[in-house]
Amino acid sequence: MPRVIVVCPAGGITAAMLIFRLRSELPEIESVEAMSIKDLNRHNIANIDAIITTAHSLVHKDIPVISVHPLLGADDLAKVRAVLNPPNLTRLGP
Repeated sequence: MPRVIVVCPAGGITAAMLIFRLRSELPEIESVEAMSIKDLNRHNIANIDAIITTAHSLVHKDIPVISVHPLLGADDLAKVRAVLNPPNLTRLGP
């Protein structure tokens, strides 16, 4: 099961809304944690397959970053599926 961190500029309501949508639309993805951008720097990403974020300027050198709208529309779902398709992962979650 792919593991992701949900990152929003301030965390909070937007991150919670995005996690709710992820869980309902993509139950095969494990949302490990929601956090703000500043908290991401303090998080261990060793077992994370991707970052899903509403912050379109966020980049990370070690794992894929998927920028989406908080309401997670059809185009966003397609982006997430494309990146988290197992052949695209460098590490498959347990």
